[in-house]
Amino acid sequence: MNPFSAASGNGTRAWAGSATVGEDGRTLRVASAVIRIVALGQVWIAVPLIWGRLARPAAGLGLAALLTAAAALVLYLERRRGAPTPHTLALDLPVGVIALVSGAWVCSRSGFSGWSYFAYPYTGYLTLTFGSRCRRLPWALANGAVFGVTYAVVAVATRQESPVPAVGVVVTYLVNAVLGWICAHWLRRTNRDLRRARQEAVTQAAEVAVGRERARHARAVHDHVLQTFETVARMDAIADPGLRGQVAADAAWLRDFVRWGNDSAGAELRQGLVRAAVSASKAGLDVRIQDAALADPAALTRVPLPVQRELTSAVEAVFARLAGTARRLAVRVEPTDNSARIVIVVTDPSPAQVAAPLAGLGTLPGKCRLTIADDGVMELTPSAQ
Repeated sequence: MNPFSAASGNGTRAWAGSATVGEDGRTLRVASAVIRIVALGQVWIAVPLIWGRLARPAAGLGLAALLTAAAALVLYLERRRGAPTPHTLALDLPVGVIALVSGAWVCSRSGFSGWSYFAYPYTGYLTLTFGSRCRRLPWALANGAVFGVTYAVVAVATRQESPVPAVGVVVTYLVNAVLGWICAHWLRRTNRDLRRARQEAVTQAAEVAVGRERARHARAVHDHVLQTFETVARMDAIADPGLRGQVAADAAWLRDFVRWGNDSAGAELRQGLVRAAVSASKAGLDVRIQDAALADPAALTRVPLPVQRELTSAVEAVFARLAGTARRLAVRVEPTDNSARIVIVVTDPSPAQVAAPLAGLGTLPGKCRLTIADDGVMELTPSAQ
């Protein structure tokens, strides 16, 4: 697959890295600019110093001008796009190969002496920018290998250099590519961690602010509204029993809302149990809800809303059957893997004395099942469980 081809889809992006504008793109663009300026500075320092030792001085000056123009074009494109892109890399690779091949042609015939072969240090710097833009290490190594192999072939085939030093230069190109890739990878990971940390800090700050505001409102409602409702429900100021019961039910709902909120997991089941307990109290039942499981909203996260409503309806039916027979009940919720069950224990009188009213109950509203153990403990399970 051709990494430069538009038909390769994500291949070019994987080869060159993301071209999105952001902290990563800006930092890599600045790093690329600094590296190019340093490389060009070395080229233009070398040209006047080795002018008399070049076999073709005019061609050497033209090669330096070509490298400068290519670097300027790359910097312009990166500045315009805001980040290094596959297009700039596609320009760097052939320009570097041309510089290595033509650089040997303009050098002194006596061999590669000092800085006279200025294409070598320039492409060495350029390999750092290739490595810094590749998301995957193999592509960074491939880019470095292109320059390294080109240098080795030119040195051995046209300048009669020894293969051993040429291979050492190939290793240098590969090391530069790896260093560039490591630095870019570390930079991307650091920026990603910083973005995640900032997002978490903002989220936590928002949650703390919401929690404080909710606590302030809850205190105000508790002190000025809830206590008034509960006091009125216990007094004889309301002569109508139905209205008094409604006030008591609303007070119980409001207390639950102040404590837990209306959007937590299990709210439907918890508030349904409260309503059932208030209704049962009108018939003389003292219902105590043991909310150990309800105190942890996460325990009821997996209980679907229809199941919560089924269990609430079933509890109301059981309470209606026990009215006039039982006097005191204890109710608790036991979460299961993906549902929940409700356990009802009669504490006054003995469970055996209240078993008869429930004997023929069987299937309850919502198709919940009621099972009664030998010790009189009742268990409600939804139909899906």
